[in-house]
Amino acid sequence: MATPNNPIVNAGLSYVNQLQIRFRTSKSVTLFSGAARNSTNIADIILSADTIVDSAIVGANGIDFGTFAANTFYAVYVIGDSRGYSQTAGLFSLSPDAPIIPLNYDMFRRVGWVLTDGSANIISFVQSGLNESRNYYYRSSINVLAAGTATVFTLVNIAAAIPPIVENSIIVTTEALVTINYTPASAGNTAQFSFSTVLGISPIVQFGCGVAAPQFGTLTLPTFLREISYKVFAGDLVTLNVTGFTDYLE
Repeated sequence: MATPNNPIVNAGLSYVNQLQIRFRTSKSVTLFSGAARNSTNIADIILSADTIVDSAIVGANGIDFGTFAANTFYAVYVIGDSRGYSQTAGLFSLSPDAPIIPLNYDMFRRVGWVLTDGSANIISFVQSGLNESRNYYYRSSINVLAAGTATVFTLVNIAAAIPPIVENSIIVTTEALVTINYTPASAGNTAQFSFSTVLGISPIVQFGCGVAAPQFGTLTLPTFLREISYKVFAGDLVTLNVTGFTDYLE
């Protein structure tokens, strides 16, 4: 076998391996052990043991500054020290891509989200996935449209249920997990859904079971700017609840 004279240098793979988050209390989550490349894809951050991240703490394994606000998304980060002096930790931050990392830390990577309710408590959720794609399921769904009747494509703002996903200052399209309660006025009617009127009005999902009676279903719909669009036939009613979302850890 020939031996190369020069080493082959590959670009680092911007991976996330494990580092799941789990709801623990109304103010804290468990960040499970795992590893990831840092946000600039230069070095690895390794968390060797499960860690509690608690908003009562300001700094490592807490919030980067301030206290939890009501009805707000907080990014969850794993943070590290490239010199190896400070123990790898977790961090909550309002910023989707630029947390205020504590003194003695110089690396971070976003690994998840938490959402607070009207009392500034973390809404209970379940997260699944071990790599760059993570699914979130709320234990109680969030209503985004009640008895909608629009007969032309109309925007539905789902910002209350979908995080402000930004990576390197670029908005990332994600997917909303939505339940549908649809009552058509006629058997042949359908409810139609699309990304956003910004990207065109052609439907990408049509929902209807061919009967003039209440119908229930689910859909996974890509979102753009944290909104989706819908339309129904005259006399129809549709209610939408977001049950979760897919997060891509770019």
